[in-house]
Parts: sequence; C-alpha cells; structure tokens
Amino acid sequence: MCQQFVQVRLGKMDVPEEIAARSVPKRAGEWLVDGKVKGPEGPLLFACLLKQGARWELLNFSLWAPQEINSA
Repeated sequence: MCQQFVQVRLGKMDVPEEIAARSVPKRAGEWLVDGKVKGPEGPLLFACLLKQGARWELLNFSLWAPQEINSA
C-alpha cells in the first residue's frame, strides 16, 4: 500500500531502493513502513503509518527529499 502511494506521487513505477517495516510499540496493529526511492532529481525518503485490521488503512504518508546539514 505504501509503495502505491510513492508511485502515485512520483508518477512512475519503481521498486524502492530500501524499505523497512516494523510494528509500532504499544499500538496494536499499527506498522511504520519507511525507505528510500529514486526520485526525478535524486533520492527521496518516504514513510507511512498503516493500521492492520479487516483491511489495511493508511493513517499517514510522507515523501520528502533529504537535505544536507550545513556545518556552522
């Protein structure tokens, strides 16, 4: 489900370069899925929060470009 949202945002079908899923502590049935995908101008990070029940429900989704931290 998370990969489908990434593909809709990017407008193309690509397999994520990295992806990880883990259950959310103290929140039964909730899963955090995050990873990295190649975007049009470089790598993009994504994360989504899913709830597992009779069907999967998307609670939150984010897609962003990582930014380098400038040293002072």
